[in-house]
Amino acid sequence: MGAPSSSILSEVYLQYIEHKAIYDVLLRIQILGYFRYVDDILIVYSHDKTNIKEVLKNFNGIIPTMQFTIEEESNNQLNFLDFTIKKGNNRISFDIYRKPTTTDIIIPQESCHPMEHKLSAIRYLQNRNETYPTDPDCKLRERSIINHILRNNNYDSTITHTRNNEPKTSRSKTQKTKWAKFTYMGRKTRYITKLFKPFDIGISFSTRNNINTLLKESIDNLDNKYNKNGVYQLTCTECKKKYTGQTESHSMSDAKNTPVITHARDKIRTLQNTFSKSNMHYIQWKIVCP
Repeated sequence: MGAPSSSILSEVYLQYIEHKAIYDVLLRIQILGYFRYVDDILIVYSHDKTNIKEVLKNFNGIIPTMQFTIEEESNNQLNFLDFTIKKGNNRISFDIYRKPTTTDIIIPQESCHPMEHKLSAIRYLQNRNETYPTDPDCKLRERSIINHILRNNNYDSTITHTRNNEPKTSRSKTQKTKWAKFTYMGRKTRYITKLFKPFDIGISFSTRNNINTLLKESIDNLDNKYNKNGVYQLTCTECKKKYTGQTESHSMSDAKNTPVITHARDKIRTLQNTFSKSNMHYIQWKIVCP
């Protein structure tokens, strides 16, 4: 888990299991259709010829440590990936599916992100609505949902109607493109990146306005709260004896100028003389006053 190769190795292993064992199960139990995307599998079968519970039992018997679960259709419809398959009037129809926990939050319009990042989510919603084989009324309903998402994030709803349909120019195989990454800071970044247009250099943007940065800054601010001058207290978890001291700052020659316990060495010796060695195993910090 967490290794870059984990997803590739998982896919290789699943394909090996499919060719080694699952394929024989599908033939023996007369499965009409088997479609897999990563770890989601869609199976089409006939009630008259196939017992789906038997299929699940055979799948779980292939590898004991790898267990499958089953979700059967309800009210003649089944959710698979991000669309819903519906049966009715001797035909199959499709609709966009959203989980109950799905929110309408995308990168807000006023956020300090490059427009390429903001448009990516909007283009995804638009392209999905246009390319999925849904009925016209479903496409109209989905367009209304997209407009609602845009309004909630302070976008103009007409932005969904603007698409770049120009064909992409293919580069020659001998022509190499170098890439430069910039931290997006607004218009100033755009002004700098325009200087690279005459050269064969691609520009990509990164932002500091993300969850990782915001959480790290919050933790740093929390640590700074206890990095100031003040009174501290050492408590022995064995005998509950306490020692109270005071922190002081570095000298002006220290560039960091962070507070330290300048007399810690002497006080540690005092602690060693006061506490027995058996009572010096666990020492914890406790803030008495800021």
